[in-house]
Amino acid sequence: MCGAVFSLVICFVEVSIAGEGVGGPEWTTILADGSNRTGKIVGFNEGKGLTFRSGQKEEFIPVSNILEMFSAQEGSCLNVDSYVEVVFENNDLLLGSIRQNTITGLRFQSFSFGLFDIKLGLVKSVRFIEEGNSVELLDKFKTVREKSKERNDVDCLVLKNGEVLYGIIEELGPRRVYIGSELGKIDIDSKRIYGVILTSNVEVDSNEDKNVKGILETVSGEVMKVAFSGFESSKLVGLTQCGKVHVKLADMRRIRFINGAMIYLSDIKPESIEQIPFFDVVYPCKLDKSQGGNPMMMNGESYRKGIGVHSGSKITYYLGEKYDKFYCDIGIDDEVGDRGNVAFVVLGDGEELYRSKKVTGADQIIRLVIKIMTVRRLVLLVEFGDEFHIRDHANWGSARVVRKIQ
Repeated sequence: MCGAVFSLVICFVEVSIAGEGVGGPEWTTILADGSNRTGKIVGFNEGKGLTFRSGQKEEFIPVSNILEMFSAQEGSCLNVDSYVEVVFENNDLLLGSIRQNTITGLRFQSFSFGLFDIKLGLVKSVRFIEEGNSVELLDKFKTVREKSKERNDVDCLVLKNGEVLYGIIEELGPRRVYIGSELGKIDIDSKRIYGVILTSNVEVDSNEDKNVKGILETVSGEVMKVAFSGFESSKLVGLTQCGKVHVKLADMRRIRFINGAMIYLSDIKPESIEQIPFFDVVYPCKLDKSQGGNPMMMNGESYRKGIGVHSGSKITYYLGEKYDKFYCDIGIDDEVGDRGNVAFVVLGDGEELYRSKKVTGADQIIRLVIKIMTVRRLVLLVEFGDEFHIRDHANWGSARVVRKIQ
């Protein structure tokens, strides 16, 4: 049953993958100490680690030491004229098609993860995406979705003509959607629908993350949390909130391991956040976004994780001497061009660990690696530069702390 799979006990077995083209595509593996390896996956040993082959050399790497793995595989999802996007309450994301509605939700064929029976209570939103959908329609959907967070007793339908209907989604199928409203049960052709936002009858398993070992991102752009159980014929096997999956290594683009080796600061609640106002203007910190609310980008390099701040910001994290190093790429976001003028400062228990020169949008990315073995409190400061506060869209890109490698 969906939502219950994480209570299962997973048994790991030793698997060896042999033959030509061992392990599918080559992977770049980022380790907790900042080093990396490039090679093919050739084995999985009792859930303890992966065996990599680079040329004729094989190396066993404990899972506890792996942060992320990247493949250079390209996706093909954009070649599809139309598809359905399902976003879950736990932020999993599937792309594919709705096969039929079920008693508890819908049967969904994912591009990469296979066939699932999905409970509507686990779903946050559904979009029927077609070539030619307008940007205005997407903006309308985002606005309605943001407003829907204020209440949890009604679902929303955004039609392609911009009209919004409110009620309770009773059935969601490939051709028809039924919504209960004050006017009774309304039957709507799915071709008229752009998106569905579900806020009523939400079911979230608070224990789901306990057995999750990684997050898979496929070449089609799908994302799922997985409790790994091994390899079978060049496929990664594991459990998701919607059942067992067998994913081809060739269909995967990134695996992020959840093992305590590394934590992004944007995933940690700060001990405190302070902002020195300039002319009474306060700029709140943005998690995993730039100050302009866009995906973070510096010198053309994009960042999925990080903290977008403004000059005059001070963020304090309590680390308790648990981590070895602080890694971060700093600079001004590309959204302001060559503008901005700030200084980045890192403090450890009040001691200055790093201070940059004045940084502008014309400067290159600065990549930091700072030892923090004895640091209890880590403070990230961005000070005003020579141009007051004008366009000071500063980024702590991929800011993360890692423990000492085993």
